[in-house]
Amino acid sequence: MKIKLDFVTNSSSTAYVVIIPSSIKLLKSVKEIEETQNYEDALEYQYEEDKDLMLTSFNETLQELKNGHDVYYDDHQAFFIVRDYLVDKGCIFKDIEMNGGGGMDIMVPVTSEEIHKTLNRIEANEIES
Repeated sequence: MKIKLDFVTNSSSTAYVVIIPSSIKLLKSVKEIEETQNYEDALEYQYEEDKDLMLTSFNETLQELKNGHDVYYDDHQAFFIVRDYLVDKGCIFKDIEMNGGGGMDIMVPVTSEEIHKTLNRIEANEIES
């Protein structure tokens, strides 16, 4: 009988495919996110009531997505607030549960232009078939 002695995780992760429209803007005020699901908890526990820091962190995370970069929970304090904001805006295209992901949640940005190009390629291939 073999016994595995190194690290094993049963933690699941979630990948969120988010559509980032070119019209989405960085926020000027924390009031724009006060209605999101995790706002109160994040403000109290992550930001210790510092709304300016929360807004800065939110905008940095949103800017990373706008720049086309994947955003990992471990690297972005505002991860869940941004996710909830994007849910409220209808920008979450798909969430994918990944078993054994070690609890590493990620948001993967896709632009509307990329979606249109992909749909056009798919339609072109369907016509040729």
